[in-house]
Amino acid sequence: MKKKLLLPLCVGVLLAGCGGQTETTIEKEEITYWDNLTEVSSWQDIDMKINATADLHKTTDVDGETSELNIKDLSLLMDGDIQIDKETMTGKIDLNLGFPEEFRISLAQNPSLSHIELPEAINLNMYITPNSVLIPKDLYSVAATVLLGIPVDAEIIPFDYVSIDSDETGIQLSTLAGVTVSEEDKEKYNALQEDLGVDIISSNEGKTFKVTLDKAKITDLIVKFGQTFETQEEFENFLNTLEVTYAPEEAPKMYEVLKDETTIRTTFEETINDMMIDYTVNFEPEQYMTDVILELSDAEAQMKVNLNSTTKKTELSEMAPEEGSVIMSMDEAATAFMGAWISQSGL
Repeated sequence: MKKKLLLPLCVGVLLAGCGGQTETTIEKEEITYWDNLTEVSSWQDIDMKINATADLHKTTDVDGETSELNIKDLSLLMDGDIQIDKETMTGKIDLNLGFPEEFRISLAQNPSLSHIELPEAINLNMYITPNSVLIPKDLYSVAATVLLGIPVDAEIIPFDYVSIDSDETGIQLSTLAGVTVSEEDKEKYNALQEDLGVDIISSNEGKTFKVTLDKAKITDLIVKFGQTFETQEEFENFLNTLEVTYAPEEAPKMYEVLKDETTIRTTFEETINDMMIDYTVNFEPEQYMTDVILELSDAEAQMKVNLNSTTKKTELSEMAPEEGSVIMSMDEAATAFMGAWISQSGL
């Protein structure tokens, strides 16, 4: 159980919380990473353009034979726009997920996955409310076809959106909007960065920051990170500062994992062949750009993720579906969807 919790917890915290710079890189009185982040986190409305690729090279067992799938055969393309209005706690997500032909062919040729029929692309046009995510019927229909093998024409589905509790989707508006950093938080993060010994290279007069971490450095950072918390309460306060959503019963488990240096080092040594995080951010007066590269490999697979984003300060108002849109709960939508399928099938 400890090992299952360790990797997502540690990598997530590192990506959310690595910032600052060493004294050898930039003088303290000059602009720091956290100075910049404090400024952009105060923006009430943001418009984020994102572009991402994920490539996986995996050895799979097909009919008892080991088969190497080309990296390009297992790739995902994503681009789109995320708009957030912090004042009304609403947002809109317009994303396009592309599935290259090689990937779709590899699924068709795999006996255990051949039942999945993916389209060339899926458009995700979702709305975010303070407590829920609204999924359009088109996406609901595609998901039912891909996951359940129940094809239903979206045109005959009697609802426009399905409302899903934010906790169930894992999509939190606060996470999409970015970490909020107060002046007090800034000092804490700078102190934490110095304790961890993260080397971030600053350039462009304190507007561009870059950090590169390999497996050994990440392992050491996670061990040091766990040692900075004397009590579970301190750890929970840190998670709350980052606005991380977690169930109350999860906190003791996460804290126990971070305090167990032996498990951390053993897990990274035994389960990960190589790991690298390369993070670059460039701050401008009305926008900032980030480039993230994550590479991870074990005995079974190699993965590389590239994420580029440009976040702009803007002015937005409350975002919601068109007036008159039919919105159903998950249970209501399931019943309506099955009714549409029965009608379409002529049963």
